[in-house]
Amino acid sequence: MLTAFSTDKFVYESITSGAHGYLLKELAPETLIQSIEDCLAGKSILATDITGDVMRMMRGDEGATSHAEGIRALSPQEHRVLELVAEGRTNNEIGVTLNLSSNTVKIIWPTCLIN
Repeated sequence: MLTAFSTDKFVYESITSGAHGYLLKELAPETLIQSIEDCLAGKSILATDITGDVMRMMRGDEGATSHAEGIRALSPQEHRVLELVAEGRTNNEIGVTLNLSSNTVKIIWPTCLIN
């Protein structure tokens, strides 16, 4: 997804609709090209601003977005999947790391965004 919007709702809807990445339009052309190539290679791509929000929510920092309570309610496995997604890992890489099938990862990580 390439967009000018970075609200939680748009990120969630894009990813649950099958997007493998979420980028904001202000990227430099060479960064956009590299991001597209990375995405085509199977990597998950998230805009830096979005990754920062996810990490703040994971840590439970003051002033984190309204989803912080949902993040704290995640199971340990859901936390680990979300951390690996935030690192830009693919479903296959996450599956290998956590000894899960990539299909299980696909089911777990959008669920993490709902909570």
